[in-house]
Amino acid sequence: MILTKPLHRLLAFIAFTLLMVVTRSHHIATQLHLPDASVALFFLGGLLMQRRWGYLGAMIIAAGAIDYWAINLNGVSSFCVTPAYLMLVPAYALLWCGGDWVARRVAAGHSLIPSLAGSLLLTTFAANLISSGSFYFFSGRFAETSVLEFLPRITQYAPAYVGYAAMYVGAATVLYLLFAPQKAEQLIHNHDKA
Repeated sequence: MILTKPLHRLLAFIAFTLLMVVTRSHHIATQLHLPDASVALFFLGGLLMQRRWGYLGAMIIAAGAIDYWAINLNGVSSFCVTPAYLMLVPAYALLWCGGDWVARRVAAGHSLIPSLAGSLLLTTFAANLISSGSFYFFSGRFAETSVLEFLPRITQYAPAYVGYAAMYVGAATVLYLLFAPQKAEQLIHNHDKA
């Protein structure tokens, strides 16, 4: 599951960047646009490339460049670009580490699906807390902030944030199971260690 060949990692990085261009450049999912895949792609990056931090850095730079292009050349609103925007870096790094954790568990003999589902749920929710929380508390867009006011916002936006990531990671998992059936069979039938 881990991409060991440099060419495969490069191809994955290019594919992930293209998917970010396609899904991130409009910032709002509509009937004509797919939801942003960035959250899932950072998680999958950690899963496939593990601790190759240069790829994480390159993907963060690519995401920033795509946002710059979308805002300055494609007419997307810059409402979300505030000092809190920098908190996407730790949010994306957390997702990457969540994917890396899954890869290490699978390599140690644990089953793929429970590890994947648990890590994806926890890291996407935590990344949403980081990105949404920093925007709410540090963007300067809200006159008064409080935890009690933030809670309804997180419950409003977290399901889509986590759900879209699960949709993309689920699709990637299905593709992997279809195109690498021998490896997939081993991953699914690993017995969890105590």
